[in-house]
Amino acid sequence: MKLEELKNEFILDCKVRNLSPRTVHNYEKQLNYFVRFLKESYPIICACSVMFHMI
Repeated sequence: MKLEELKNEFILDCKVRNLSPRTVHNYEKQLNYFVRFLKESYPIICACSVMFHMI
């Protein structure tokens, strides 16, 4: 699964669990930063390529 798809699935899950809109917004914002960092720092295409030392 691609990182962007994984992020979107997580955000959808947060909405389904009825987390506050502010919480969902902050999660999405932080995940956007994280995904951008991974894409810029490593040739990541798939979430399965993320290793612990990258986090």
